[in-house]
Amino acid sequence: MTTAARYFTGEFDHTIDSVNRLIIPSKWRLGQSEELFLFARDVGRVAVLPRAEMDKLLQDIHSAPGTSANEKRDRSRALFSQAVQVTCDKQGRVTLEAKLLKHAGLKNSVLLVGIGYRFEIWNSKAYQSQTAAKAAQVSDELGI
Repeated sequence: MTTAARYFTGEFDHTIDSVNRLIIPSKWRLGQSEELFLFARDVGRVAVLPRAEMDKLLQDIHSAPGTSANEKRDRSRALFSQAVQVTCDKQGRVTLEAKLLKHAGLKNSVLLVGIGYRFEIWNSKAYQSQTAAKAAQVSDELGI
């Protein structure tokens, strides 16, 4: 697998199947056995980081100046204990844990949203609501 930088862009409507599998868009996969790390965030959203981003976060934790060994261990624990590690199968599917789906409020139809080096899995309604609220805020800030 290559370590070249890549970007997750665009939005994709997808469906979670009856056994909690989700297809990751082919243009977002580097190949078979793509390793991803999932984090339940607020209701309606799961953050997804590829291996390279997790490696960077761990490196940032361990290279933080003025941080004790205990703080580094605590930060690593806080990060990795909340992560759900998944691997894409040959069809580009990942299996999502029921606990993760429940926490994020994800069912059936979801929206995959690229945000640069990472992407998010959204409950479609929550995404529309959040996007509308943010658009209104930005419009207000710009005086539109």
